[in-house]
Amino acid sequence: NLIVIQTFSKSFGLASARLGYVVSNYKNINWINRVKPIYDINLFALEIGKYLLNNYNIILDYIEDIKISKRKILQLLYDNNLKSINSKTNFIHIKLPSKKNPKNIYGSMKKYGVLIRIPGGGLPAALNHCVRLTLGPYQQMEPIIKQLIKLIKE
Repeated sequence: NLIVIQTFSKSFGLASARLGYVVSNYKNINWINRVKPIYDINLFALEIGKYLLNNYNIILDYIEDIKISKRKILQLLYDNNLKSINSKTNFIHIKLPSKKNPKNIYGSMKKYGVLIRIPGGGLPAALNHCVRLTLGPYQQMEPIIKQLIKLIKE
């Protein structure tokens, strides 16, 4: 009765492709096929997924880029006396000073063209008054994190 599900969202950096796969026994897959839409994946997503699986070195390089980016961003936050909650994921939570409203930071970053997340209720108390930033390669992230730090420190 084991079902393994893998998405291409995080480590492959393909959240917008809405691609993943399921591995299980024949009986379980038949049950899943009864409730899934017939055309649930587009051709582009399938082709990019196939390409990346056949060229896995691209993914390994991407993961390494994210790790480097994360280290640099955490250092920038530390250098600016901002606290963060590190994890083994492709995102970090940044603890806001008590006078800063997460919704205002969200709105300002949205105007800047970047969506961040505000952790919702029901999450651990440590995430209260935080914003969540999904990471990408540092070249893309540097102007974003500098803008976010600027907004937090204003």
